[in-house]
Amino acid sequence: MLRSPYINKDKKAKYDYIFGLRLIAIILYGTLPSTLVILDIVKVKINITNQNLFLLIIIALIPSSILFLLIKNKLDKYYLMKDYSICRAILITLAIFIMSILVVGLSRTINGYYRIVGLNELELQPFGESFILAIGSMVLTSTLFWAFLTKDLELPCLPKKDFMNCIIETRQLLLKISKNIIFEGGNVGRENYEDIETQVRTSKNKLKDIQKACLAFNIMEQLINDLDGLEKAIDPVKDGAPNSWNRYFSENNREGIHPDDEKTFQGNMRIKKSLWR
Repeated sequence: MLRSPYINKDKKAKYDYIFGLRLIAIILYGTLPSTLVILDIVKVKINITNQNLFLLIIIALIPSSILFLLIKNKLDKYYLMKDYSICRAILITLAIFIMSILVVGLSRTINGYYRIVGLNELELQPFGESFILAIGSMVLTSTLFWAFLTKDLELPCLPKKDFMNCIIETRQLLLKISKNIIFEGGNVGRENYEDIETQVRTSKNKLKDIQKACLAFNIMEQLINDLDGLEKAIDPVKDGAPNSWNRYFSENNREGIHPDDEKTFQGNMRIKKSLWR
């Protein structure tokens, strides 16, 4: 699968994008409702057999799928690029389910509903009930968690609303920059040059703000450097310097290009080909 070049070069950023490290506390908020089971408020006995197991799984998959989509949508708002979007949402959702099931199972064991047995005595009933109760508690009692997923709610240990808004605004700017006609060599026009220069300067300022609160420092640093190179490359093209567009933006006939110009060109291509949303 195609990946943004910034992700491929930074292991720390890659782990952040895969596992959602900057939002790892969301697992705690997703698991929190299942702790109510330890109070023994909910008294449920579900008769799980081989015949109705499949039906119960199908029923449980409906809220599970909705939860997954909400988590994915929320997580995406905190990342600049599309990379590992589905993988990240799947891992976070699974982690919430697994932790919730473990908490419910342990709680009901403490309350005397289940007993600890050997591997050869394991039964389907406790696992099935724990799964259903975990999902039920998440759907019916987790007002805080659902509010976070559906609204711009700030919670401790999670990035602030300003950070999310900054990410969204920067992403929109970078998308506009990467789609600019200057990369295609068309008739750009002075007004377009001024637009892209403004977008580049604004993006750099916002990236510096993001950099202060983000795990992916190297991504930000590299991206800011590439935007610096793009800004410098725009001037000679705007002034009509001979062969300037070919040096900085053309992917053809790269032989004989000065190393500094080639470095700027590579940065421009990273900006153009990254998977901005």
